[in-house]
Amino acid sequence: MTFKTKKCDFLIFIIAYILIIVYINFSFTFTHDSNNKGNPILIDNNIQINQKLYFKNNPIFKIDILLGKNEKYNSGKLIIYLFENEKIVEKWEKNASDIRNNEYASFLLSQPLFMKFEKKYNIIIENKDKNTRGIYLYKNSNINNEDDICIKVWEENINKKNKILILFTMSFVLLIFLLYILKYNLFISMSFLLFIFSTIFFYIFPLGVEPDAMNHFLRAYEISEGKFITPKKDIGKLGVDYLPKALEKYYDSESTIDTKDLKEYSFLNTAVYSPISYLPQSIGITIAKNFTNKTKNIFYFSRGIASITNILVCLFAIYLIPYYKSLCFVILMFPMTLELLTSISPDGWIISLIYLYTSLIIYIIKKRHLYNKQIIGIIIISWLISLNKIVYLPFSLLILLIPYSCFKSKKNSKFIKLISIITSCLFNFTWLFIAKSYLASGLPAGVNSQMQLHFIISEPLQYINTICLTFLTNFETYIVQMIGGSLGSFIAPTTAFSSMTAFSATIGMAWIFIFDYFLVN
Repeated sequence: MTFKTKKCDFLIFIIAYILIIVYINFSFTFTHDSNNKGNPILIDNNIQINQKLYFKNNPIFKIDILLGKNEKYNSGKLIIYLFENEKIVEKWEKNASDIRNNEYASFLLSQPLFMKFEKKYNIIIENKDKNTRGIYLYKNSNINNEDDICIKVWEENINKKNKILILFTMSFVLLIFLLYILKYNLFISMSFLLFIFSTIFFYIFPLGVEPDAMNHFLRAYEISEGKFITPKKDIGKLGVDYLPKALEKYYDSESTIDTKDLKEYSFLNTAVYSPISYLPQSIGITIAKNFTNKTKNIFYFSRGIASITNILVCLFAIYLIPYYKSLCFVILMFPMTLELLTSISPDGWIISLIYLYTSLIIYIIKKRHLYNKQIIGIIIISWLISLNKIVYLPFSLLILLIPYSCFKSKKNSKFIKLISIITSCLFNFTWLFIAKSYLASGLPAGVNSQMQLHFIISEPLQYINTICLTFLTNFETYIVQMIGGSLGSFIAPTTAFSSMTAFSATIGMAWIFIFDYFLVN
């Protein structure tokens, strides 16, 4: 297989990928509503809840309402109205049997609603059926107005200026690729395309659309202030810290941080992450605070620094790895991977670290020689990976793949490998010990994390079997998500055609590059 042939296949993949990116941009939906569950509100007989809807720049097409129910005693149905001024625009009915406890119920509009600034919009939820009982709404604890409930209003992103800009950028990328692919080598083409497409993802995804974006931002901001461990309060308030009140309005261009105006925030699910997990983000926040006090600008700068760091580390990993560079690039170009690399969550950082660690190991095996600076690099990267989550700890064992011939002696090989693995385990278990109280308190009722860990250690084969069965059962879902079946907070669906187009192109590219080494040699 010649390099020219591979370039043609590479171009086919890029064209297919551009198609799915265009589709995602045209169909992407988002919400900026903040939804922290507060006190429940029982919807009793003849009770009517009136919820104001705030003006949206884009047409709305779906409304989600957080509902709960008494598992033993619930029956009847709710009636939900959407009003424009005093006119009913939509009406929905929700049976109690269809309500899932503590989950958002979705109500689709028959057609997108363009909200007008001069008109008033509100939702009325009522129970006129005396048989309806045991159903709850929840107040929004993030909003001072006590009348606000936990609700999400979904918009369609149809900004023409954004579409024109995206299409122009994609056309420019394709043109540059066609003009210069014969002049530059494959790695330069990959670098150029990865930077361009990551920039597109950074731009088209609204701020804070990724899962738990608010909590990730709070944890990164906390670390930037030198608070490496989230304060532990009474047993009911673990993972709580006092941070600037303006942080909750990160999407507001006018929101300004006042370090004296603080608010109690609870972010238990991100308090378990070590400071290393948010290293790029917290550095970005620290730098941004020296230039601006606008919440939105700080969030964007933090996300930007994290995105640039992740992309650079991944590109260096591709540069190092001696085999299957293009296959590694294809994996990075998955829509889900790109979304994580350009988000504020720590997932992009751990992906890039694992890429770098794996590439460095393979590079050393290929070169059959190990320098002192490479030993230091391997150990440090292993530490960084181990300080993220315990599930990534097995990656520290990859150092065992390096043959002893790369070291000065067998004794030296064993010593360095043991030091790397043992210290990585110590770092991981030390942070796990610090964060174990957050893990225990964040679990659903009836779940015991200590017993789970005991089961993993005592029944490793059964645990592996459980993982395999889980993977096989959810294989289709995993594949669809990786190729863009659902992005953001799993709420940006793509069509089956566009998903299969990208998937087919990806499989074709993977097939080519897996056999690349054997065909060339």
